[in-house]
Amino acid sequence: MPFHWLFVCLVFASTVCAACTPNNTSSESDVKQIVYGSAWEPISFYPLRGLDSGSFYGQTLVYEGLVKYDANLKVVPALAESFNVSADGCTITFKLRPGQHFSTGEPLTLVDVFATYKLLLSSAPFRSYFKDVCAIERLGDDQLVLKLAKPAAPIMSMLCEVRILPKRLLDLPDHGKSVLARTPVSSGPFCLKRWESGLELVFVPNKYYWGKVPELDRLVWRVVPSKQLLSLALKTGEIDVAQIDPRIWVSFLASKPQLKLEQFPGSRTIYLAFNLRCFPFALPALRQGITLSINREQICKQLFAGYATVANTDFVPASFVFNPKIKVWPYDLREAYTKLTQAGFRFNGREWLWAQGKNPRPGAQKLAFSILTVKDYEDVAETVAYQLGQINIPAEVHIAEHAILRSQYLKSGDFQTVVWSRSVGPDPDCLAYWSGNGAFNFNGYQNQMVDKLLLEGQHELNHKKRKEIYGQVQECLAEDLPWDFLLQPKLLLVHNQAIKNVQKPGQEKTGLPWDNPLFNAADWQKLPTSKS
Repeated sequence: MPFHWLFVCLVFASTVCAACTPNNTSSESDVKQIVYGSAWEPISFYPLRGLDSGSFYGQTLVYEGLVKYDANLKVVPALAESFNVSADGCTITFKLRPGQHFSTGEPLTLVDVFATYKLLLSSAPFRSYFKDVCAIERLGDDQLVLKLAKPAAPIMSMLCEVRILPKRLLDLPDHGKSVLARTPVSSGPFCLKRWESGLELVFVPNKYYWGKVPELDRLVWRVVPSKQLLSLALKTGEIDVAQIDPRIWVSFLASKPQLKLEQFPGSRTIYLAFNLRCFPFALPALRQGITLSINREQICKQLFAGYATVANTDFVPASFVFNPKIKVWPYDLREAYTKLTQAGFRFNGREWLWAQGKNPRPGAQKLAFSILTVKDYEDVAETVAYQLGQINIPAEVHIAEHAILRSQYLKSGDFQTVVWSRSVGPDPDCLAYWSGNGAFNFNGYQNQMVDKLLLEGQHELNHKKRKEIYGQVQECLAEDLPWDFLLQPKLLLVHNQAIKNVQKPGQEKTGLPWDNPLFNAADWQKLPTSKS
């Protein structure tokens, strides 16, 4: 069945390619096409609602903001010709590039920019990131001014993710959601030409793009739901670029001379999160005991072929605030026994039983729990469960879809533990995750010192002082262990040798923002292959 699916997919791809090629131009073999393979596809191209990784990656192809990251993760002008931040950090002025257009050919003006920013601050789900913006003003026909009540260090980083949209669509009752979800109006380097759900998306260069237009006729995003099929498609040349499982690279693809591996330091941390609202996970010694019971080095070697590092925090080493001196919890079963005993459990030779007075709830006498996760991290969760079983802590793994895990379980707090991940951007701000009332603080972590530090970090503009502040945050998290920080995998992109600019100079140290494999896609090039 899987190979039949692949055959159907490839036949369909050929049909799409033929349909997109003008009849009176070059032959199909002369078309400059790069095929990107992924198990995911976007859910929506509506940038004010798409929260999943696939949607975010797709939106970066077709949309752009006033500013963006360059290859070295520096914030630079994009749709804005220039920008200026006042000395006190409370006034940001943007000057719009003249003569710009959306992919439809309609002018992209300050009216559209102003409408996008007004909607962002009034109703978008991420408006909390811009809570310090107190006013938006227009100066003439080409300048937008943001007024901040107080300095906000992450503001420029956050503005990189604000995609400019046409005012005519934002004025619709649903603010353009029904239109833009499937048919985005592009302000970025690509346009979405065709989307066949479950099969592929076809992007073509946006001829109205202000910057360098991609040197491709089309970029195809092919949906391949199996790691094995994806690796086979790379081997046969049906896929040009893909994010790959490191075990498959080592065991199958590394020997193929036509393929090249690009390694980026990852910005993603895979973790085991505890629901601190329920027994026994509110007990610090219990969380510490579980952490000491997990051999994270073994997980890195067995499941990631060594292309991952043990994590002691969710701040990645590439970040300028990374604290290499925080507390390290080793794999130590003897100490794990000590911590579990300190937490109030006693081992009777078969299982751990609660030994401190009355049971907190019915059935809580025995230490056992469930691990919720998604298919992507099933092997990590199963390995964690196996290792806990070696210390007589039964842990049962349950799989849920991404959207259901987030909306049904995490948001309602209906879980015990979860193996999940989060990626970080170039700015270290993490108030949404670790503040007591943070939007993504789903496991109920509360620490007044951390709350204080996070607010200070948001408003401190001095890099040295920010490093000190977030260094202290990491120390608190390493001691409290609201998450067992498991590992930080590298981002591995495998590509045909004919594809260039998949990695740019310096990115082997900086990585890609939010682990976005399509960050450089507008600069990808495909060298012509020799004809025999």
